[in-house]
Amino acid sequence: MTAKTDAEKRTGFLARLRKDQSGNTVAIFAAALFPMAGLVGGAVDMARLYSVKNRLQAGCDAGSLASRKVMGNGRWDVNNDGNRTNDATYLSGLQMFDFNFENGYLGSENRTRNFVEANGTVTGTASAVVPMTLMRILGEEERTVTVTCTSQMKIPHTDVMFVFDVTGSMSSAIPGDPTGLTKINGLKRATKCFYEALARQNIDDVTPAECYKTANPIGDLSTLTQLRFGFVPFDEQVNIGNILQNGYYKDTQTFQSREAELEDVWTWTLGTASATTGWLNDWTPASPPSSPYNTRQSTSGWTDITSGSVTTLQGSKPFRQTSATNSTSCNAFNNLSGSGNNLTGLTESGGSTTTTAVGTTNNPPVYPATEQVTSYQQTRPFTVTQYRYVWESRSGTTSCFLERRAHTTTYTKTQTGGTSSRPITWVERQRITGWVYKPVTFNVSSLKAGGGDNTSTAYNASIALPLNESNLTVNLSGNSSSSTIKVVSNATVAWSGCIEERQTVRNEDGDPSDEFNPIPDEAYDLDIDMIPDTGDEATRWGFQLQNAVWGRHNWVGFDADGGGTDYYEPVLADVWRASTSTSNPSGMSRNTSPGCPSAMARKLATYRDATGSTNYKNYVNALTPGGNTYHDIGLIWGARLLSPTGLYADENATTPDGQEIQRHMIFMTDGETYNMGNNYTPYGIEGWDRRRTPAGTNPDLGDLNDATNARTTALCTAIKNLGNNGVTLWVVYYGTTDFATTERMKNCATSRNNHFFQASNTQLLIESFNKIAESISELKLTG
Repeated sequence: MTAKTDAEKRTGFLARLRKDQSGNTVAIFAAALFPMAGLVGGAVDMARLYSVKNRLQAGCDAGSLASRKVMGNGRWDVNNDGNRTNDATYLSGLQMFDFNFENGYLGSENRTRNFVEANGTVTGTASAVVPMTLMRILGEEERTVTVTCTSQMKIPHTDVMFVFDVTGSMSSAIPGDPTGLTKINGLKRATKCFYEALARQNIDDVTPAECYKTANPIGDLSTLTQLRFGFVPFDEQVNIGNILQNGYYKDTQTFQSREAELEDVWTWTLGTASATTGWLNDWTPASPPSSPYNTRQSTSGWTDITSGSVTTLQGSKPFRQTSATNSTSCNAFNNLSGSGNNLTGLTESGGSTTTTAVGTTNNPPVYPATEQVTSYQQTRPFTVTQYRYVWESRSGTTSCFLERRAHTTTYTKTQTGGTSSRPITWVERQRITGWVYKPVTFNVSSLKAGGGDNTSTAYNASIALPLNESNLTVNLSGNSSSSTIKVVSNATVAWSGCIEERQTVRNEDGDPSDEFNPIPDEAYDLDIDMIPDTGDEATRWGFQLQNAVWGRHNWVGFDADGGGTDYYEPVLADVWRASTSTSNPSGMSRNTSPGCPSAMARKLATYRDATGSTNYKNYVNALTPGGNTYHDIGLIWGARLLSPTGLYADENATTPDGQEIQRHMIFMTDGETYNMGNNYTPYGIEGWDRRRTPAGTNPDLGDLNDATNARTTALCTAIKNLGNNGVTLWVVYYGTTDFATTERMKNCATSRNNHFFQASNTQLLIESFNKIAESISELKLTG
C-alpha cells in the first residue's frame, strides 16, 4: 500500500468531512480556526511592531538631539569614518538612544543604531528585527522595523540690535581679569563669539577656546532664515552718519558760537600798466669798451671752432686760415686793435632787458586818486666773446685754426625816456576789531549733498562757516608800505556724523524722575517712531558741529565736576567780547568735550558667509572707546533702527516675503551715567544750552545724570513695548557693581532674572553673550 502524502491526508480528511453531513458544524469550526488565528496573531504582532517602531523613533530622535546639543556650534571630532570610540557627540547619541530603547525590547533582536553628521545636521538611523508569534501560522517569521531622524539647530527670523557702551572707561582692564584684555577688547571678543554662536559662521580672529567652545561653528544656518544684526555704539553721542535722509536734518541751526565786530577801511591795488612809450633809443655805450675786452683775458679756457666761419664785429673769420704756413704767419691774423697781436675779433650777445621804474606820481595813493604815472629806464647785459688764431695740429693737420673764449665779465647798455600809467583800484574791506560770543544761527543745508531730498543719504564731510580770522596783507589808503589787517575767513567745519536731537522738554522743577511716565508728547527726542516733517524744524535733527562752537572766558559757566560753582557766565541770552587774535582770542578756550564715536551706527543687515563674517569682524574690531556715558542716546537710536513701525518700517516690519520677525536688543554698558556740563551732546553744550535742565539754574553733575537716568528708564519701557510683539531687551552690565545702576539696568531688561546679566570679567561677559545666543536659538527636529 502506497503511503499518502500530507496533502493527500489533509485532502482526504476534508473530503470525508464534506461528505459526512452529520459533522458539518465541527468542519466549519475547524476550517475557521486558521484565519481566526492569523487575524488574532496579526493584531498582536502589529501592536508589537507599532510599539517597537515608536520606541525606535523615540530613541533615534533623542539620540540625534543629544548629539546635536553636545556638538554645539562645532562639528564632530571624527566625521563619518567609523572611528568614533572617543567621540563625545556620537557616544552621547548612542547613550540617549539606549536609554529610550533597550536591547531586546518586546522580544526584538539584532538592534542597530547609528548617527552621522554633515554640515551641522545630525542624521540617525535605527532598526530592530521583531520575531512574529501567531503570524507564523501564515508563514510570517519576522519583520524588520527601520526609522530615521535628523536634528539641526534652527532660529526663527531674527533681528539683533547691539547697543554698546564705548565710553572712555572701556579702554581700561578689569583688575584681576584672567584674560588681561581691556574691556573694549573683551566686548569685541564677546560680540564675535555671539555671531559665531547665532550665525553659525566662523570668524577667523577668535578661537573656540576664546569663545569657551570646543570647536569652530559650521555654516548650517538655513538660507531660508533671515538673521540680521545692527550696531549702535554710544558714549555721549551716537554717530548716525549717512543713515538718515537729507530731509530729516534741519536747514538752519543755532550754535553757541561767535560773530566778528568789523570796521570799514579802504585798500588800494594798482591795475596793469599801460604800454611803455617814449623811449629815446639812446643805448649807451654803443659797443664793448676796448678795455678790458680787447685784451686777451687768459691763455686757458679756449675752445675750438671746427667748421664754417664766424661773423665778428671785425668781419668774417674762417675757422682755418690756409694761407698761413707757420706760427708767425698765423699770429699775423690776430690784428685786433689794442690786443697786442693776441686777438683777431670780438662778438657780443645780449641778455634779457630789465625795465626799472625811476619815479612815480601819487605814490602812495590816497583815496580817491585814480591814476599813477611811472617813469622807467631799461638796462641790458651783454656778454663778449673773444677770438684768436693759433698754430696747432688738429686730426693730423697742422695749420692756423680759430678759437674762442667767453669773457668772464659783462657790460650793460642803458636807455631812458619810457613812461606808463596804471589805474588805481579801491576796495572797501571790513577789518575785525573784536569778536562777540553768543548764540549764532547758521545755514547748514550745504552739508546735504543730496540737496535736502528725502530719498538721498549723501552728505558732505564739512561746511564752510565764517568763524575764523586770517591775516590779510593790504595797501591802506595813504600808506606806502603794506599793512596786515585781520578779516573774517571761513572755517572748514567737519561733520563727523553725530547729531543734535530734535525738540525735547526741559525739566523745570529739578526732579526729572516723574517727567517721563508717560513720555510727554512734546518730547520728540524720545519718540522712537516719529517721522520728521520737513515743514517743522522741531521734528528734524541737527548736525553736531564741534568747531562751530566757541567758549567764553576760561570756564564755561557751570559746575564742571560737581565739586562747586565754577566761574559763572550766563549764556542763554548774553554776549561776551574778546580782543582779536589770529588763533585764539585772549583768554578764550573752547572748553568743550565733543564725544562722537568713531564707529558709525549700522542699520540691520545680514552678515552671511565668509564675506559677511569678515565685514562683521572688521566693524567690531574698529570700535574705539572715548567720551562720557549717556545711556539714553544709545537706547533711542538702537530702538529707531530696530523698530518695525518707524523710520525703517519698510525694511523692518516683516521679512521680504511677509513673515514675522523676532526682535532682540542687547544693551551693554560698563558703568553708571556720567554727564559733564561741557559735554557737547545731542542737546548742545549741557551747561550753556540747558535744553534738558532748568533754564535759570546752572546744572551740576547730579542734575545732568538725573535727567539722563529718567530718560533711560522711560526708553527701556518704550523699547520693550515696541511694535506688535515687543522687543526682547537683554541687558549686560560689565565690570562694575554700582548698586543704583545695577537696579536700573535690571529693571531695564525684559525680565530681571532671565534677561539681565552681570559680568564681572571678560569670561563672564563672553559666557553671557553665549547664553543669549543659545536662548535666541531653538533646537529642532527636522525630517
